[in-house]
Amino acid sequence: MIRRTWIPLVLVLALSLSLPGVAMASTEQPIGEQQGGRRSIGQVIEVTGGQITIQTRGGEEMTFGLDENTRYRTLAGGEASSDDMAIGRWVAVLAVQNESGVAVARVIVLFPEDFDPSQRFGRLAGEIQAIDQTAKTFILGTPDGREVTVVVSERTRYVRGVQSFDELEVGMKVLVVGKYQEDGSFLALGVGARLRPSLERHIGEISAVDSAGGSFTLRTAAGEELHVLVDEKTRYVGVQGLEELQVGMKALVVCRQEEGGLLALGVGARAPRLKVEGYIGRVTSVDLERGTFNLLTRNGEEITFTVSERTRFRSRDGSVQGLGDLQPEMGVLVIARPQEDGGLLALFVGAAASNVLP
Repeated sequence: MIRRTWIPLVLVLALSLSLPGVAMASTEQPIGEQQGGRRSIGQVIEVTGGQITIQTRGGEEMTFGLDENTRYRTLAGGEASSDDMAIGRWVAVLAVQNESGVAVARVIVLFPEDFDPSQRFGRLAGEIQAIDQTAKTFILGTPDGREVTVVVSERTRYVRGVQSFDELEVGMKVLVVGKYQEDGSFLALGVGARLRPSLERHIGEISAVDSAGGSFTLRTAAGEELHVLVDEKTRYVGVQGLEELQVGMKALVVCRQEEGGLLALGVGARAPRLKVEGYIGRVTSVDLERGTFNLLTRNGEEITFTVSERTRFRSRDGSVQGLGDLQPEMGVLVIARPQEDGGLLALFVGAAASNVLP
């Protein structure tokens, strides 16, 4: 039987993972690459190097990657470690997809060893339509169009913005954890409310930065110019602050409407990717001292390329390992990107035999 000492903790976990507009903290970003984090509860059936597999109450097996950023917690909020994930242990996993499309666990919450999965609770989310103070009930309108009577009692716990039944208001967005009763009403064991103003999310390119004025301008894909304010509470990912934002950066902004305009709660930004181009031609000269070589392209244009320690050289017979191995009349394929001084930096040089274009 599930212990009463941690029933409230189950409710807090369910509410914190599910309440609309509330997200668990994470260090991953840029913002946006981690949106839609997957939440799953199940029993550990396998733990191997770098991943964990759980089986949900519905019988589905789910595998999540583990890395140095995965955090482990007990249901009571204490610290835990991967060593505590014994086979058979029930856990809650919050995961995100990495760039390779693999689900990676960011937070793993370990349930007590005596967790009883048969003691299941349902969840209802929606907007309060009416409140009956005398009967201690309220009508919840759900996203699918239903109206459910929610009953509270002295055992009902309140989290995330409200402390009691008296603080509930019509129009408030809430998540209720509890169970259906025989009369069709829903007995609330926990109620969480979202009191924060609705948030907006915008993606675009930074077109202007006003460090002195504490703001920047974001140009959306639709061409709309949004003036965004920041303050001391604004969180940044990818950059350290407003002073590091640059025109041309791609950015995701989570913000809300204030009297003065849009106020950014979070800004995720990255530098614009430099354009790379390919060139095919024959080597005309090599300057080892300057670290450059010249290429005569097929259309008769002569181009100078600079090489660096990052330049990679390849040839079919392995004879070209660096700049000194290039020879005049040698056919090459060059992948390069523009530099700030107007020159071209060779990232890759693929060489063929003399007089043979690749």
